[in-house]
Amino acid sequence: ATAFAMVLVAIDAPAMPSLVVAGGIMVLVPGYAMVASVQDALTGFPISGAARGLEVILTAIGIGSVPWLSSPKWAIVSVLLVDAWQWTPFVFLVMLAALQSVPPELYEVAALDTASGWKVFTRITLPLVRAPLGTVVILRFVEAMKVFDIPYTLTNGGPGIATRTLTYDIYTTALRNQNFGYSAAMAVLMLIIVLIVTFIFFRVYGDIYD
Repeated sequence: ATAFAMVLVAIDAPAMPSLVVAGGIMVLVPGYAMVASVQDALTGFPISGAARGLEVILTAIGIGSVPWLSSPKWAIVSVLLVDAWQWTPFVFLVMLAALQSVPPELYEVAALDTASGWKVFTRITLPLVRAPLGTVVILRFVEAMKVFDIPYTLTNGGPGIATRTLTYDIYTTALRNQNFGYSAAMAVLMLIIVLIVTFIFFRVYGDIYD
């Protein structure tokens, strides 16, 4: 989701009509606004509907049908696709707000100095949206660490243990195996990992918020 939003930033977003961007966001908002369990239960869009369309294309080019949920490899891909579809609107909204906060005068001056869109992106746009981008990255990391609902409702951790996340293991250890002590230790370990990564992130990139 973060990479997809940054593609929007890179393709000369300041010249893109806000109405077009807002229209794209409105199409994607239901994925984020929808209750996660309902979204996963109604995976007819990302898995059944979109997958059927993809399978038609894959069959046409000779790859054939893809076992989206029965293959360990493709089950992971399916979970990642649903998670990206759910969170892309959030990233879009944050990055759109960041882009709209960039003074347009800077782009006008840059247009007189250089015709390179890449230089404008790397020297004006990216430095000015680093703080919102950093916030999105760390929030997405925390969300990815605690993802549970999508693999639980989509694949139930399967096939086998292919899509079992750390939070899913915490759930099964505590509520299915009744091993609350081990489950609590896993939860504390996950918290420590998140705190360490967050601490390192702010130590390295904390200057972007100054």
